[in-house]
Amino acid sequence: MDTSGEKLELYLDFSEIEGTQVIDQSGEDRHGNLPDGFIFQVDPVVGGCLSFNGTSDYVELPEKLAIDYSDGFTVEAWVYYLSFNRWSRIIDFSNEAGRDNILFANFEQTNNLILQVYSDSLVGTLQAENVLKIGEWLHLAATISSNGEAILYVDGQQVAKGSVHLPDSVPRKRNYIGRNNWEPDGYFQGKMANVRVYSRVLTGAEIQQDWNADKIVIPPSTHPLNFSLLDDDQQPVLFITDNLKGHNLYLEVVNTSDQAITLVGNQLEGSENRAKAGNCYLELWFRPKTVPTEAEFLKPRQSGQSDWTIHSRLGENGSVSLYLTSTTAPSLKPGEKLFFTLPHMLASGNSSRGTNVRLKYDYY
Repeated sequence: MDTSGEKLELYLDFSEIEGTQVIDQSGEDRHGNLPDGFIFQVDPVVGGCLSFNGTSDYVELPEKLAIDYSDGFTVEAWVYYLSFNRWSRIIDFSNEAGRDNILFANFEQTNNLILQVYSDSLVGTLQAENVLKIGEWLHLAATISSNGEAILYVDGQQVAKGSVHLPDSVPRKRNYIGRNNWEPDGYFQGKMANVRVYSRVLTGAEIQQDWNADKIVIPPSTHPLNFSLLDDDQQPVLFITDNLKGHNLYLEVVNTSDQAITLVGNQLEGSENRAKAGNCYLELWFRPKTVPTEAEFLKPRQSGQSDWTIHSRLGENGSVSLYLTSTTAPSLKPGEKLFFTLPHMLASGNSSRGTNVRLKYDYY
C-alpha cells in the first residue's frame, strides 16, 4: 500500500503557481510566496521546477508554521546545483538565526550535505561528505526518528547515519526554501522541484518510491517500435494538467527497424476479453498517480484510428494502462507510423503529474 502521503505537511512540486504564490499540494494550504519573482522551467527530468539565481531568489513559507514533529521528521527535494554558495539552503525553518532552526544545506562552500536542528543550546548535526554534484539532478532526503536516529539519502541511497534530536514542535515564523536566516550565508543557485516535509519518518523504501515516482523521463526508446507522446502543438508531453474537461494527447508510434513487423495480440471478440495485458496490440503504461483511476476515466474510447479502440485498466498501486486494440493484426513497414488520439486525458488529483510512460508490445 502506498503510504507516502501520510502526515505530509508540505508539498511544493512547483507545477502550480498563481501570481507569485506557489500552491502547496499537501492539502495543508501552506502555500509559498515568491518575493523576488520567479523563473519557472519545464525540465525533461523532473518536469516543473523553479530556477534560483543565487543572489535573491527564494520561496517564503507562511509565518507561524506550526508542525508537530513528535512522531518524526522527513524532508525531501529534487535539487540541481549550479554552484555551492556558502551554506546555501534547501530549507531553513526558524524563528531567527540560531533559534529553532531546521536547516538542510550544503556545508560551507563544499559538496557536503548537512542537516542541522537547533533547540535551545543544542545543535544536532549530521553530514555526508562529497555527495553533492554540480550540473546534475539529485534527489536529497533527510529523516529523524522519534528516538533521534537520523539518516541522509542521495538518490534513494543512504549516505550517512547518526543521532540528531527531533525539531521542537513550536511555531516558526521565518521559513524559507533557497534562503538562509544568517548573514553572510549564501542563497541557493540552481533549480529545485518536489520539496516535501513530513511529520513522520519515511522508510528507505518510501524514499526510493518518491525518487522513482518523481522522475518524469522523456519516453524511453523501445526499439523496434519507438514512440512519442505529444500535445496539440506536437511537442513532447512532460506533464499532464488537471484541466477539468481533460484534453487530447497524441501517441505516435514508428517502426525504427529495417524490417516489417507484425504486432502480436489476440483479436477481440467479446467484451470479456478486453483490456487485458497480452490481449492487445499496444499497452501504454502510466505510473501511479499520473492519471485518474475513477471508472469514468477508464471507460472505452475511440483512438482516431479506424479499427482501433482504447480500453483502460487499473493496475498495481494505482498505475493505469491504456490498451490499444485492433480488429486486425497490424503490420508496420520500416519507417511506417501509427498515430493515435488519446482523448480527455487529465491528471490525477490536483495540479500536474509528470509522465513516466512506457510502451509495451509483442511482435514477430
